[in-house]
Amino acid sequence: MDNSPAQDPTPSNIADSGAESKNIKPTIARSQKFATVLVPLEKANNSGIVLDISPNSTEYVPGAINIPYTKFLDSSGSLLPVSEMARTLGDAGISQSDAVLIYGECQPCGGGPSAAAYVYWIMKYLGHENVKLLDGGIDDWVAAKLPTVTKPAILPRRAILHP
Repeated sequence: MDNSPAQDPTPSNIADSGAESKNIKPTIARSQKFATVLVPLEKANNSGIVLDISPNSTEYVPGAINIPYTKFLDSSGSLLPVSEMARTLGDAGISQSDAVLIYGECQPCGGGPSAAAYVYWIMKYLGHENVKLLDGGIDDWVAAKLPTVTKPAILPRRAILHP
């Protein structure tokens, strides 16, 4: 039987500094590799087109456009053909050369950023080089007391090429 003292279950890469008592999420140390994909909330407005992929949003990061992730799927839940997904992006004002920052949640599934990661990989598959994910969602944005709007932005249509 092991009688050694229990190890602290808190990962060493989480800096708490009283965050739990203030109802603030602890800061997680990220490697440089994460920095190539994840953008902190405070840098969102310097990251190109901001894309909310949530299906039924009522609150948006200012300037964000909205393409629900479901627009990339057919009625059976399979991906649409590449040309249709590319058209959806172009109709929303995104060209292949644009920098795009994605955030949003799968609200019908109970939340979480998996749908944003899904659209990230769809865009990578379509040949977009400068695509990133917001390190947080609208709830984190609101908790940080950053401004929101109730309507998404509308961009002019853009031509988009696909692989």
